[in-house]
Amino acid sequence: MGGVVDFFRRLLDSSSWPPRWHCGAWTDFHGWLYIVSDLLIWSAYFAIPVVIIKFISRKQDAKFIPLYFLFAAFILACGVTHFLDAVAFWLPLYRLNALMLAVTGIISWLTVYYIVKYLPVAASLRPMRALEEEVQGRQAEISDYKYALDQSSIVAITDQKGIIRHVNDNFCRISKYSREELIGQDHRIINSGYHPAAYIRDLWVTIANGRIWKGELRNRARDGSIYWVDTTIVPFLNAEGKPVQYVAIRADITERKRAEEQQALLASIINSSDEAIFSTDLNRIITSWNHGAVSLFGYSTEQVIGKDIGILLPSDRQDEEELILDQIRQGGSMEHYETERLRCDGVGLQVSLNVSPLRDPDGKIVGVSKLARNITELKKAQKSIIELNLSLEQKVADRTEQLGIINRELEAFTYSVSHDLRAPLRIIDGFASMLVSDHAGQLDSEGQRVLQVIMTNAKKMGQLIDDLLNLSHLGRKEIVTSRVDMNKLVQSAIDEQSGIYPGRGKDITIDHLLSASCDHNLILRVWGNFISNALKYSAKEKSPAIHISSWQKEGNIVYAIKDNGVGFDMKYAGKLFGVFQRLHKATDYEGTGVGLALAQRIVMKHGGKVWAESAPGEGATFYFSLPGK
Repeated sequence: MGGVVDFFRRLLDSSSWPPRWHCGAWTDFHGWLYIVSDLLIWSAYFAIPVVIIKFISRKQDAKFIPLYFLFAAFILACGVTHFLDAVAFWLPLYRLNALMLAVTGIISWLTVYYIVKYLPVAASLRPMRALEEEVQGRQAEISDYKYALDQSSIVAITDQKGIIRHVNDNFCRISKYSREELIGQDHRIINSGYHPAAYIRDLWVTIANGRIWKGELRNRARDGSIYWVDTTIVPFLNAEGKPVQYVAIRADITERKRAEEQQALLASIINSSDEAIFSTDLNRIITSWNHGAVSLFGYSTEQVIGKDIGILLPSDRQDEEELILDQIRQGGSMEHYETERLRCDGVGLQVSLNVSPLRDPDGKIVGVSKLARNITELKKAQKSIIELNLSLEQKVADRTEQLGIINRELEAFTYSVSHDLRAPLRIIDGFASMLVSDHAGQLDSEGQRVLQVIMTNAKKMGQLIDDLLNLSHLGRKEIVTSRVDMNKLVQSAIDEQSGIYPGRGKDITIDHLLSASCDHNLILRVWGNFISNALKYSAKEKSPAIHISSWQKEGNIVYAIKDNGVGFDMKYAGKLFGVFQRLHKATDYEGTGVGLALAQRIVMKHGGKVWAESAPGEGATFYFSLPGK
């Protein structure tokens, strides 16, 4: 034990040995080769631990750390022995050298122990090539995930201060901002101002504390349009658990939110509607009840929700609901289905029901929607109308019989006029004609003039009787319609006037006239009256001119005949189409005053109308219209 103590006491004492230069026959080359070699080995052995320690300090997840440190200590101890071996040429510290050899030996065996311990683990590690291939595979997988995310989602990455560092194409598309406009901005650039400050504050508090935030955000695009996104914000944390960036993954839910808003609006409209709207499930249980239903049936919402619909049905109509449900289950519906329902006070109501199926999001029928209208007063009114109609029908029948009697009397009167009045006129005209032919020589000029006046007025009286009879018969005459070529019909009317107004056909110009569905004979009389009037009232003009045209207007065909005759003052236009109404003296222009009235009645009987425009001395234009179909 004393030797050990003496060993450590004299650990640095070199007096017991001479320097190595003096031991043996060392040449300078041999000695310095030995010294330099030991120092090179020593410096290398010192450099190796430094590299190992530096590697371990940089690689925080390094494995086999105890083995690294033991190997570094082993190398360092070996280096010390080589250093002391070189120093021994001048300072023979053999005790210290022996101690370092002992330490080196202990470290060497500890290293051997850990090598044996870790060698199976090291042997199980995959080769670098396999690791590189796995890294490449995982990078490809991550790339696929990123591609899928970019294709399906709206992605943005911000730093811990919320400054946008990355956005994908979907983000640019929905926000309508370019990538350059977004990078470097924060999310206030798309803030719509819709969410309260507390909502946004909760978002930031959540992610700032490293927790994931999920929710819905209403944003404003660059053009001012609004869009909704379902958002998940994931914080990425550092080693201290502090966020370093945030990844926001969004999905466009604008259409869904619009649908929800529309549904909410529809629900609000339904609930506030004065129409009674309510629904039941397929088990007859009332599931909704709006304001209109409260007003109509008198039950509050609380009183009916969850109750059987039978509370609204009279006892004799309880099976009616099952019939409705059967039809609804088959996908059918009912409109304007009239039935009876009960108020809460037991008073019966006549209602009109519109019934349609209610479906869940999958299209499955889950209930029945009903709209009920109170038609109680309407049914009372209908009953009154039916009773009134029956009364009116009797009155009409009585009146028809009276009109039949009157018509028969009128026909008898017409017969009397036709025969009893015509006979004296024919006698007067006949005797006057005999006087003129047989006794003309016995009469002076005045006598002959008087006879001529008698004959002329007898003929006028006959024409007047004919016109009145035509006017009377028109009301009873049935219209026989056919497709009529107006160009031919007008030419026929002009030809009829050629005997009265010879040579005047050249004064008439005619456009191509539209055809119409009408009674050929009756409309021929209309044209005859209008053309006769135009020829008559333009006869005294130096260059008489008459123009006939037609056109379509508002589904009707309008015909016009314009002349450059004497015209008339429009303030008397209301008298034009009256019987015996004349705007000019009979001595100036002959006629019975019935022609225009007859023309108007014919046109009106066809469903058309007649009118005129004129000014004194500027001619007149007469129009009449016929239905286009």
